[in-house]
Amino acid sequence: MKNQEFEFSNKADRDFFRAGICTSGMPTQYFGVRLGQFKPCCPQAQMVYDKIQKYIENIANGGPQQSMLFLGNNGTEKTHLACAIAQELFFHGQTRLISAVRI
Repeated sequence: MKNQEFEFSNKADRDFFRAGICTSGMPTQYFGVRLGQFKPCCPQAQMVYDKIQKYIENIANGGPQQSMLFLGNNGTEKTHLACAIAQELFFHGQTRLISAVRI
Protein backbone atom coordinates (compact mmCIF):
# COMPACT_ATOMS: atom_id res chain seq x y z
CA MET A 1 0.00 0.00 0.00
CA LYS A 2 1.72 3.18 -1.18
CA ASN A 3 1.07 6.24 0.96
CA GLN A 4 0.17 9.52 -0.69
CA GLU A 5 1.06 12.72 1.11
CA PHE A 6 -1.58 15.23 2.08
CA GLU A 7 -0.87 18.65 0.58
CA PHE A 8 -0.39 21.53 3.01
CA SER A 9 -0.03 25.23 2.33
CA ASN A 10 2.78 25.59 4.88
CA LYS A 11 5.22 23.61 7.00
CA ALA A 12 3.51 24.46 10.31
CA ASP A 13 0.23 22.89 9.14
CA ARG A 14 2.08 19.80 7.88
CA ASP A 15 3.98 19.43 11.15
CA PHE A 16 0.77 19.84 13.19
CA PHE A 17 -0.93 17.16 11.10
CA ARG A 18 1.99 14.73 11.41
CA ALA A 19 2.25 15.29 15.17
CA GLY A 20 -1.48 14.65 15.58
CA ILE A 21 -1.36 11.44 13.58
CA CYS A 22 1.82 10.24 15.31
CA THR A 23 0.24 10.67 18.76
CA SER A 24 -3.14 9.22 17.75
CA GLY A 25 -2.32 5.58 18.48
CA MET A 26 -2.90 4.70 14.83
CA PRO A 27 -0.78 1.78 13.59
CA THR A 28 2.25 3.31 11.87
CA GLN A 29 1.76 1.32 8.67
CA TYR A 30 -1.43 3.33 8.13
CA PHE A 31 0.13 6.79 8.47
CA GLY A 32 -0.70 8.68 5.30
CA VAL A 33 -3.27 6.24 3.88
CA ARG A 34 -5.92 7.92 1.79
CA LEU A 35 -9.43 6.87 0.93
CA GLY A 36 -8.51 6.99 -2.75
CA GLN A 37 -6.09 4.10 -2.21
CA PHE A 38 -8.95 1.75 -1.40
CA LYS A 39 -9.94 -0.27 -4.47
CA PRO A 40 -13.46 -1.72 -4.15
CA CYS A 41 -13.44 -5.36 -5.26
CA CYS A 42 -17.18 -5.92 -5.61
CA PRO A 43 -20.48 -3.98 -5.72
CA GLN A 44 -20.88 -4.15 -1.93
CA ALA A 45 -17.39 -2.71 -1.39
CA GLN A 46 -18.17 0.05 -3.90
CA MET A 47 -21.33 0.88 -1.93
CA VAL A 48 -19.28 1.12 1.29
CA TYR A 49 -16.69 3.32 -0.46
CA ASP A 50 -19.41 5.67 -1.77
CA LYS A 51 -21.01 5.96 1.68
CA ILE A 52 -17.65 6.70 3.27
CA GLN A 53 -16.95 9.46 0.74
CA LYS A 54 -20.33 11.05 1.57
CA TYR A 55 -19.63 10.63 5.30
CA ILE A 56 -16.32 12.47 5.01
CA GLU A 57 -17.75 15.25 2.83
CA ASN A 58 -20.71 15.69 5.18
CA ILE A 59 -18.62 16.03 8.34
CA ALA A 60 -15.85 18.07 6.67
CA ASN A 61 -18.52 20.55 5.56
CA GLY A 62 -20.01 20.90 9.05
CA GLY A 63 -22.82 18.37 8.67
CA PRO A 64 -24.33 16.39 11.54
CA GLN A 65 -22.10 14.04 13.48
CA GLN A 66 -22.61 10.34 12.79
CA SER A 67 -21.09 7.07 13.90
CA MET A 68 -19.76 4.34 11.68
CA LEU A 69 -19.21 0.67 12.55
CA PHE A 70 -16.99 -1.69 10.54
CA LEU A 71 -17.60 -5.43 10.71
CA GLY A 72 -15.94 -8.11 8.64
CA ASN A 73 -13.40 -10.86 8.33
CA ASN A 74 -9.66 -10.35 8.65
CA GLY A 75 -8.06 -8.72 5.63
CA THR A 76 -11.14 -6.86 4.39
CA GLU A 77 -9.57 -3.38 4.71
CA LYS A 78 -11.53 -2.25 7.80
CA THR A 79 -8.46 -0.73 9.46
CA HIS A 80 -7.31 0.89 6.21
CA LEU A 81 -10.71 2.56 5.79
CA ALA A 82 -10.95 3.67 9.43
CA CYS A 83 -7.45 5.19 9.33
CA ALA A 84 -8.12 6.85 5.97
CA ILE A 85 -11.34 8.38 7.34
CA ALA A 86 -9.58 9.62 10.48
CA GLN A 87 -6.76 11.22 8.50
CA GLU A 88 -9.08 12.81 5.92
CA LEU A 89 -11.20 14.32 8.69
CA PHE A 90 -8.17 15.47 10.70
CA PHE A 91 -6.82 17.09 7.53
CA HIS A 92 -10.10 19.03 7.36
CA GLY A 93 -9.81 20.11 11.01
CA GLN A 94 -12.12 17.48 12.45
CA THR A 95 -11.27 14.92 15.14
CA ARG A 96 -12.86 11.57 15.88
CA LEU A 97 -12.56 8.73 18.36
CA ILE A 98 -11.88 5.40 16.72
CA SER A 99 -11.96 2.21 18.79
CA ALA A 100 -11.02 -1.30 17.75
CA VAL A 101 -12.79 -4.18 19.44
CA ARG A 102 -11.97 -7.83 18.78
CA ILE A 103 -14.49 -10.49 19.69
